[in-house]
Amino acid sequence: MTEPMHHMFPLEDPSALTREALNSAITDLRERIDATVETRHREVGQTEQALNTRIDGEVRVIGEKFAGIDLRFAERDVRTEQASSAAASALAAALQAAKELVGAQGEASAAAAVKSETSFTKQIDQIAALIQTGNAASEARITELKERIDRGEGSSVGMKDARDGQRSGTNMWVGILGGIVAFMGLIIAAVALLAR
Repeated sequence: MTEPMHHMFPLEDPSALTREALNSAITDLRERIDATVETRHREVGQTEQALNTRIDGEVRVIGEKFAGIDLRFAERDVRTEQASSAAASALAAALQAAKELVGAQGEASAAAAVKSETSFTKQIDQIAALIQTGNAASEARITELKERIDRGEGSSVGMKDARDGQRSGTNMWVGILGGIVAFMGLIIAAVALLAR
């Protein structure tokens, strides 16, 4: 007796095949998103390191300029004291000439201080522009990653955890950048006080 044909070729459940294909696609998507997020994190870290290096260099240059300004003021003070003691023992005409010299030196020092302050302000503006550019680039990358993760949100709870981790990382970077901006504000305030 021969068996019916349908028993010779067992049929697989199509819903099981669909679930298997869907799970495989979800796993592949997760792996690609994880790789993209890791790459973006690495790029943000490299950008931050380059920015920190550049800021450190600018801060060193600014410190050297301040040291040069302090030296000039100290030299000017020494010259002023010498001119004052010489003027006290000189004739009235020599005293008048010394006063004019001190006045000319004061104007030259004031002009030099204004020039240094203008240069310093430009450097601070450039640093602020670098920070804003780096921040904007980081925000754009993070926003892109958020959008990619949001598009796949329904697929898994793990995606939500990755997004929450990304947001906390974003908040950390915003805090760091805020600290840098506050530090630069302190430098500007110190320059303003020294200029007085």
